[in-house]
Amino acid sequence: MSRGRSVNLMRIIASLHPRSIPLLIPSISKCSRASSSLTAVHRADAPAISLSTLLKHHLISGKRDIAFKLFLKMADTDAIKELDPHHFEALLAKDDETDKVKFILQAMTKAGKMPTVKLLNMLMRDYSEAANVDAAKEIHREIEYLKNRDKSVPPLAGFDHFLACLARANRIDEAIILLRHRKYKHLVSMHSYNAVLLPLARAGLKSDFFRFKSEGEAQGYVPTLSTYSYQQILHWTLKEYDDTIAVLQTTKHAGLNPSQGMQQVAVLAHVELNQFDEAKAIISQWDQKWSGAQENMLYVYSKANEPEKAFETLMQYVGRNPFRVISAYVAKALATLLASGGRNIPLFAEYVTNRPSFLKGEARAYENIRYGYACLGDQEGVNTCLAQVDGSSLKKRDITALIDNCNNVDCQSLVESTRQDGKVKVSILNVIMSRFKGDDKVRAWVNNEVAKWNKNDLVKYKFNWEGDT
Repeated sequence: MSRGRSVNLMRIIASLHPRSIPLLIPSISKCSRASSSLTAVHRADAPAISLSTLLKHHLISGKRDIAFKLFLKMADTDAIKELDPHHFEALLAKDDETDKVKFILQAMTKAGKMPTVKLLNMLMRDYSEAANVDAAKEIHREIEYLKNRDKSVPPLAGFDHFLACLARANRIDEAIILLRHRKYKHLVSMHSYNAVLLPLARAGLKSDFFRFKSEGEAQGYVPTLSTYSYQQILHWTLKEYDDTIAVLQTTKHAGLNPSQGMQQVAVLAHVELNQFDEAKAIISQWDQKWSGAQENMLYVYSKANEPEKAFETLMQYVGRNPFRVISAYVAKALATLLASGGRNIPLFAEYVTNRPSFLKGEARAYENIRYGYACLGDQEGVNTCLAQVDGSSLKKRDITALIDNCNNVDCQSLVESTRQDGKVKVSILNVIMSRFKGDDKVRAWVNNEVAKWNKNDLVKYKFNWEGDT
């Protein structure tokens, strides 16, 4: 690997999120100190074993966490040069966080090793999910460079993730141009087309969606389950509920089994058409022990204005544990029931407290209903529930739901009840930062709140400086 490209990649990795790596180090330095004891046993009664040999041993034994602690100890030493590229890869799990991937890549380039496509692809995936186009573009260029050097690298490596990144960032035109450029070289797949089809579906661009779907099929690529799922999303977005339901049959005719998610969307479409029996018929085919079946049935009963059956289903869902945290789906169903009944909030609390085994569940009952109103974007309903229980405060999920479903939310007043020792929780600051990262006024307020925390706590509670969640 040339010195120039090594330095260049180090600059890319380190500069994308300059605060991330320094923040990562304190959080894992304890692991590094702890790792010193790992070699003590070997030094006591055996010849000295190098850290790299010990690390390789732990990787072979499947002890990735212990191996990573040793890796931290040797990251700034020459011992790291004894590792092969596949050892760096083995240190990472599939779902590891971006900072850890970047840290290992940075150490790898410092050691003069050529980054592997697998590691770069993991970083590309993370940046794609965060719609960080500039970062993804740099990684994409590096992957293309590796392809030119090593013909064994799969030609599609990193490409689909990069397309998805452009699409998520609403740069669909760029994604389409890139797709068509590669199409003529036969360097695309149906997954490449899917990366473009999803944002088109979400945007409700029906003619463009089917044009690209047909184009992919004309190239000989067979639609995947994701393709049909995105087609269903398109119809749902356009409120074409009959077509939303029909996609299930289209998928079956293609020899594929509709996913659970597709069936759930079909249930919602039946509900929108007031076809409650059809919705119940789909749910009845699911495993009734699955909480999702009860959640969906509860939602159907609430929309069908069958409160008795809804509450009966709720009791099955909650079982004997009134403190079970319910999902947004169930909370919205409950709030819909109560809102249609003149906001008779005490109804549910009375229903709960009249049963001996639920006597301690009243506070949680109000919390769940409050969350339901938040999912509906009803701040008045949220405040009413908040006033029912002394000393209660909004939770992260309430604030997230209100921000996502209610216009003109005043974040500063919204979080006042959540303060502890004068500070707003880091998890809540993360939510606000991610939802309002383009608002300089909100960002300045968040930075002011962040200043009340020390750096170690920010690392511990994973404050996201970039505002991407």
